[in-house]
Amino acid sequence: MENQHRSVPCFVRVMYSNAFYICCGVAFMTLSAVSYERLVAVRLRARYNKVFSGNHVLKFMAAIWVLNVALTSLQWAGINKISRGIHLILRLLCLLISVAASLSICYTLRAHDSRLLSHSSIPVNRELKQTTTTTATRTSSNERFNEQNNGCARVS
Repeated sequence: MENQHRSVPCFVRVMYSNAFYICCGVAFMTLSAVSYERLVAVRLRARYNKVFSGNHVLKFMAAIWVLNVALTSLQWAGINKISRGIHLILRLLCLLISVAASLSICYTLRAHDSRLLSHSSIPVNRELKQTTTTTATRTSSNERFNEQNNGCARVS
């Protein structure tokens, strides 16, 4: 059904398939590389520029493209199922790295936030927040409406 009238040549279908595997692999690997890079930025802070310079980033991106082109070219070697299995495993591994890096970033930021709050010289006035919320719940909706529309002219 797909190519019943032979309107798309075989070469075009093969090139489309290879381009799909290359671009999909690059996207997943770039996602995990950016997640890892953000994790390093959160963890290292001031030393980040020493670790991730422009040359390092270019080398990582070139390595990602070369790896994906090499894995896709394995399909031409006659080991199509193995190549697709490797692609699948790498994509799942990239997703796991991205999720782990994101969770680690959240944990690090929460720990940093709690350290800042515990060492802060400005006390957090939680009583003020509670009084404003209880005062807001005490006022009725009519009173709030009158307060909001105090200076507005009414149209009859």
